[in-house]
Amino acid sequence: MKGSLSRRLVWRIGVPVALLFGLAAWFGAMRSFQRVVADTTEHTRLLARFRAEKIEESMNGWKELPWTMAPTIEEDCFKSEEALEKWLRSLVWHNSDVHGSCIAFEPEAFTPGKRDYAPYWHWVGKELEFVQVGNPTYDYFKWEWYRIPKETGRSMWTEPFFDEGGGDVMMTTYCVPFSRGGVFRGVATVDIALTQLVKEMKQEAIEGGGYSMLVSRGGKILVCPDESKVMKTTIQDLHGELGRHMTAGEEGLMRTREPFGGRPAFVAYAPIMRGAFSLAVAIPESEAMRGAWELVAELTLIGVIGVAGMLAGLWFIARSIVRPIENLAGAARAVAAGNLAQKLDPGAATDEVRDLTTAFSRMTENLRTRIEELRHSTAEKEWIAGELNAARTMQMAMVPRKFPAFPDRSEIDIHGFVLPAREVGGDFCNFFLVDDRRLALVVGDVAGKGVPAALFMAVTTTLLKAHAQPGRSPGEVVALTNRELFDEAVSGVFVTLVYALLDTATGELEFCNAGHHAPQIVKAGGTVRSLESGRDVACAIMGDWRFSTQRVWLSPGDTIVFYTDGVTEAMNRENQLFTGERLEAELGRSAGHSPVEVAQGIVDAVRRFANGREQNDDIGVLVLRWVGRMESTDVGAFSAIPAHSHPEVPARQV
Repeated sequence: MKGSLSRRLVWRIGVPVALLFGLAAWFGAMRSFQRVVADTTEHTRLLARFRAEKIEESMNGWKELPWTMAPTIEEDCFKSEEALEKWLRSLVWHNSDVHGSCIAFEPEAFTPGKRDYAPYWHWVGKELEFVQVGNPTYDYFKWEWYRIPKETGRSMWTEPFFDEGGGDVMMTTYCVPFSRGGVFRGVATVDIALTQLVKEMKQEAIEGGGYSMLVSRGGKILVCPDESKVMKTTIQDLHGELGRHMTAGEEGLMRTREPFGGRPAFVAYAPIMRGAFSLAVAIPESEAMRGAWELVAELTLIGVIGVAGMLAGLWFIARSIVRPIENLAGAARAVAAGNLAQKLDPGAATDEVRDLTTAFSRMTENLRTRIEELRHSTAEKEWIAGELNAARTMQMAMVPRKFPAFPDRSEIDIHGFVLPAREVGGDFCNFFLVDDRRLALVVGDVAGKGVPAALFMAVTTTLLKAHAQPGRSPGEVVALTNRELFDEAVSGVFVTLVYALLDTATGELEFCNAGHHAPQIVKAGGTVRSLESGRDVACAIMGDWRFSTQRVWLSPGDTIVFYTDGVTEAMNRENQLFTGERLEAELGRSAGHSPVEVAQGIVDAVRRFANGREQNDDIGVLVLRWVGRMESTDVGAFSAIPAHSHPEVPARQV
């Protein structure tokens, strides 16, 4: 009877041998596990403590500077602001491993009659730069780095932050209060760049596939295997129990799932600088238990030798069974190496092997089909993803990202951004100074999606900047740009835009609307109205079109809002549009707010309206508030500049 011999061999020889072998291996494994768990626990705990002490030793050196500064300031050794600032500069110059240092005084504590005085020297590249932190726009008395040392009388480390003006460097600040005669006078600080510390932690590999984590007192992740989580995620979000222990400044060890990857692991943690930071070391159990598995392998070898004699006799008896299994194993190895064209003989001696051979042949055939389908779909998805990423990169490269854009120009306040949709389009916004007093602003929308739209947007922005010369009206600039776009554009590609020119001294705003949504003006009193005009055609449609220029005078405190159709044509789950009426209502509620708040308020209103529906088009918003005083007496008056009142691009045949 086919298959009867294999059953007798399994029950009379295989089962007893397997039981004896498994029992021996189980006892050996238990003994190994206990030893390895104890050794790994102690090793992990000591490793975490050693690395925490090493980091603390480095940070103790950084603390010496503010502690040296405080007694000198308390002795009132400086009689003038110039002498104090010169001394502070010398300290930073001779301590190049710190990023900067500040001395913030109480009101009139250093200079009588002066409320805000906080000199700050810091490195910008290889040069020192001076900043007066105390000013009407930055009330440092309310910030934690000044308030907490004042209230507690103790030094502190601040939560780490990114120095966006210094190359996105991760920073932390150490603050030391100082006084005189028992009366609090101010706070001395030192800014530390954590770049070298982070680099050293990453270079110190942990054997066995382990890794280190560094978190702040608040749980913010500073160093971890996943760079995308740095300064964006807290340890509490990833592992609540571990986060509670680390942020409490405790020292200990847990056998749990590690925060990154979820693998079972030994996790030891230790505080740094009295809990200002905390370090954790995670070693996966799979690597820590390798010694136990090696012992199991040794016991397996002993068992194999013990039953070798019996297996030798069994081999002669089961030769007819083993041969097709060996053929099947060889085919499996070939499949694993990538060769799926395997042909097996289905005429095996036993039912089990014959069924297995048939199933294996069917599996390889199905696997070939699935791999071809997967290769095709993967290539298509990669191509689409590559095009969208390229388009998004080009689009974002043309959008200003540094705000405040003009910190030294108090007469204007501006903010703008583009939020790309899943299918990237060609929305863009930009602004730049044409001369010392005229600011150019542009918002536009290219018809189309993907890389072609992004490229056309980049060309449009470049041409506008090239033609935006002093003395040219917005209509002239748009006409020149339109001429070149029309000559180069393919059929069906065009761009709507609004190009405006603001005289920052008088509040005079000239603009040209090329087929775009009319900008909205929010008066200081709260009224909202559109800057309507006889809209010209979109660019790249008619090469000889003569574009007109409109003019309006702004009052101090007036706000101009430029936007793309991604705002008014946003849809909710019921396929309803956001509409211009809802936009005007939102702008009415934002009267008196800063451009940042107005722009964010528009986006928040659109998202509330969408109610979770995916964004179907780019959203571009540019908000300008004129703060300066106006010289013209025709406040708020509109006027259209005739086409013949200034030189225009000469018409020609298309």
